[in-house]
Amino acid sequence: MAFNSKGLTYIELLTVFSIILLFSLPVHNVLMGIILEERMNYSSRVLLQELRHLQTKAMVSSRVMEAIFSSKDNNYYFVQISPGSPSFKKIVLPSGVIIERYNIVRGASLSYRFGFTPTGSPNSSGTITLSNSRGRSITLFLMPVTGRMRLESN
Repeated sequence: MAFNSKGLTYIELLTVFSIILLFSLPVHNVLMGIILEERMNYSSRVLLQELRHLQTKAMVSSRVMEAIFSSKDNNYYFVQISPGSPSFKKIVLPSGVIIERYNIVRGASLSYRFGFTPTGSPNSSGTITLSNSRGRSITLFLMPVTGRMRLESN
């Protein structure tokens, strides 16, 4: 590249920009992967935190509280089961994170609802799996009787 009184030529500028672009593409892919992983980790921690909050709220209010999962809409709702009108709290998962599947055993059938009784014990058990577009998934295990919830990366 030769500087003259008029500056760089158009070809020189295109060459420099194309070299910069070639070196920045791998960095972009790595950064997007890191962002997807962080969204996944954040979503799973928020889900766990919200379910624990729902358990505490059921004990404090002495009412049955439930979470309703919807893989079609990619969100979940919290609902208070009471004689009056139920109150909803809708939580939408960030882009790139989906509810892959939920296997919540309620009695003898599978359900899309998970809840806590006024004593804090769960009314069902099972797993909820979140996944991202890179194939990584995190499973939330809902334990019967004790109400223990834990995350496990797959």
